[in-house]
Amino acid sequence: MDSVISCLVYAFVILIALFEIKRSIFTLWQKLVIFFTFCLTLFLLLLSQHLTWNEVGGPTITCFQGRYLTPLFPLIFVLFNSRFKIKIQTSLLVIPFVLVLNAFACWMMYKGFVKELESTETTFFCDAEKLTAEGKFKTNRSDIVLEGSRTDKYARSGKYAIVLPPENPYALTYYFKGFEKGDLIEVEAWQKGEGGQLIVAGKGDICGDYYCPNNRKVYKDKNGWYKMRMVFTLWPDCKNSNSGFYLYNAGKSTVYFDDVRFSWKKFKSKK
Repeated sequence: MDSVISCLVYAFVILIALFEIKRSIFTLWQKLVIFFTFCLTLFLLLLSQHLTWNEVGGPTITCFQGRYLTPLFPLIFVLFNSRFKIKIQTSLLVIPFVLVLNAFACWMMYKGFVKELESTETTFFCDAEKLTAEGKFKTNRSDIVLEGSRTDKYARSGKYAIVLPPENPYALTYYFKGFEKGDLIEVEAWQKGEGGQLIVAGKGDICGDYYCPNNRKVYKDKNGWYKMRMVFTLWPDCKNSNSGFYLYNAGKSTVYFDDVRFSWKKFKSKK
């Protein structure tokens, strides 16, 4: 639905522009320069967002918003010659269209922030203190055990912490199915060292592949441990998804984690 609304808005803007455009005063050479400028600016804009927000080697450009194109529209519109001979008061089209869009936005905000929802939550907590007979980490849930290595060199609480050396950079991998649009992932963890990341990744029949690394540090305690927090919501439709959460060391030195808390919430409207 979001993509349909976006396409309608762009189509409407172009239609109104064609009604407003008069005969072009630019020569063919000037139009070629303007078109080249438009293409180059658009390419650099997309590249800047890709380098800023996407992981290295990522196949798609995400976190791109339509408002970024606002300065580019005049460049493309001046290339057109209006073919419309019908004179129309464009305000008679713009005002109702804006009112409809705002009404739709209010409805979406009501559904997302006001309407009461029921939720189910899957959570676990791991402090690296207890192991199973197979050497896996126990959590506060008996049905969830996680792989990884631990050390008593550092610990934020208790005696042990999860250790991720560069040669073995993964730990606490937790697989889950059914991650859908609107679901909320929240993760908190404590990290010592540099380069550690909290990662949620997966794929679905509609949404395709997604990969969300997070290295946000909220604050640092007196012993050099950084509190990390990750919040991730899936916005596109996604069915039959297979997802996973894990800790990852993207640096070149050893990283330590402790007191990892994971939460997955699913919401639905109350009947």
